[in-house]
Amino acid sequence: MITLEPWTPEDEDWTIELWQNRECRYEWGFDLPLRPTEQREWLNEVLAYPQSAPVFLVVASEPGIRLGIAMLDTIDWHNRSGRVRVTLVPTTLERIDRLVGSLQHVVREAFETLNLYRLWAVTSDDQPDHHDALMAVGFQQEARRRRAHYLNGSYHDELSWSLLRPEWPPAQDD
Repeated sequence: MITLEPWTPEDEDWTIELWQNRECRYEWGFDLPLRPTEQREWLNEVLAYPQSAPVFLVVASEPGIRLGIAMLDTIDWHNRSGRVRVTLVPTTLERIDRLVGSLQHVVREAFETLNLYRLWAVTSDDQPDHHDALMAVGFQQEARRRRAHYLNGSYHDELSWSLLRPEWPPAQDD
C-alpha cells in the first residue's frame, strides 16, 4: 500500500541522497550532478517562501519505509494549476504500480486538499513508465516538443501532460 507523508526537515538528507542517484536525476529532467551543498541551498531557498514553495511529500510503503519523493510545484493559485513530479528509488519493485499509486495520492491531494483545477507534468520521450502511470491516472498528452530536452548525451522529445479536475477520477473499465 502506498501512502504519502508530509516532508519534514528530517527528510532532507535522504532527499539529497536520492537526488544524487543518476536515474532519479533523469526522472527530474537533469543529468548533471549537483553537490549536496548546492541541493541543500536550493531546498532552503524554496522552502523559505511558503507562498511559492513546492509541496513535498514522502512516498512510503509503510511508516519509515521511503520509496521516493512526490512534489507539487509551480503552483499558480490564481488559475489553480500546478506541476506534478514523482521520483521513486530506482530499485523499487512493482515500479508502475507504485508510480500509479503515488500519482493517485498526489492528484487527490492537489484536487481535494489544495483545490487545484489543473495539473500538468512534463516527461521525456524515453520514460515509458511515467507515460503509462500518467495515463493510468487520467492524464492526457497535450503536446510534444521535438528534441527539446538534452539528457544523457542526446536530445529527446519533451512530452506535456495535463489532467483537469472534472476528468478525475478516470472512469473504471468493467
